[in-house]
Amino acid sequence: MAFDYRSEYQRYRQYYTNLRRFYQRPVARVSIFVVVSFMTVSFFSLFAIKPTLVTISQLVREIEDKREANQLLEQKLEDLQRIADEFEQWGQVGELAEVAIPSNPEVAKWLLELEVVAIQNQVGLISLQMEPVVLKGKSTEGSDRVGFNLIVGGDLAQVKGFIGAMENLDRLIKVESITFSAGTPFLKQGGVEVTAGIEGEAYFMPSEEENAG
Repeated sequence: MAFDYRSEYQRYRQYYTNLRRFYQRPVARVSIFVVVSFMTVSFFSLFAIKPTLVTISQLVREIEDKREANQLLEQKLEDLQRIADEFEQWGQVGELAEVAIPSNPEVAKWLLELEVVAIQNQVGLISLQMEPVVLKGKSTEGSDRVGFNLIVGGDLAQVKGFIGAMENLDRLIKVESITFSAGTPFLKQGGVEVTAGIEGEAYFMPSEEENAG
């Protein structure tokens, strides 16, 4: 069958004529305008949104970095607070240690504490002897302690109360011996039924400067 150019020409001519008439209609023009406008907006929106998306991504990254930095800062603050608490505790321990083992003999202070304890337990300090304290710069072996020998009197309960209170003082001491005796007739006239001879040592820790001085 031979190809009919004339009939094919007429058919395509009629197709394009109808298509041109269609595009000349208001509805077709509006549709084309809408499609072109949409494509144009989409094209330019892509370039407009891309920097915004990049900026948002950077902001999110910065927020995450700052959140991690804040967490690290909070951890450091907690560590610093813990260290400060430990220093405070050690400071309190240091103060207690200075009271328990002072850097100087502090004999007068300790004697005053003994007098207070004696008054509280209603016993009498009959006698008290302290060993001589080594002078500064003449430290010898055993110079970090002060020997004492005291006698207290009262009834048995009072004397025992005094001994317990003396051992519970903040000052570190060592009681080496306690000798109980009945009160002499003279002491009994003053209400002293029992006496206790107490021997021991009170400790102190001289500083290096004092030993070297």
